[in-house]
Amino acid sequence: MLDLLMQLDTISEDEARVYLAEVILAIEHLHRIGIIHRDIKPENILIDARGHIAVTDYGLCKQMIYAKADRTDSFCGTKAYMAPEMVTS
Repeated sequence: MLDLLMQLDTISEDEARVYLAEVILAIEHLHRIGIIHRDIKPENILIDARGHIAVTDYGLCKQMIYAKADRTDSFCGTKAYMAPEMVTS
């Protein structure tokens, strides 16, 4: 995804919707099986030859299946892509 964004000045709204929908589906799947990715960013989203995405780089993932809380105690990810409340709290 990063390569695509760097090569093009802009992508169409329709393309953006398709990519975003697939990213959301991937994240929903991870959450259903108890995994939090914690580092979603363009560098970790690949686009295949058919235009479908794959979320990669699971190095910072947290498995929540065995956790008793609904949040993690560790702070990780790429600051430039974090929600402001994560960086300032």
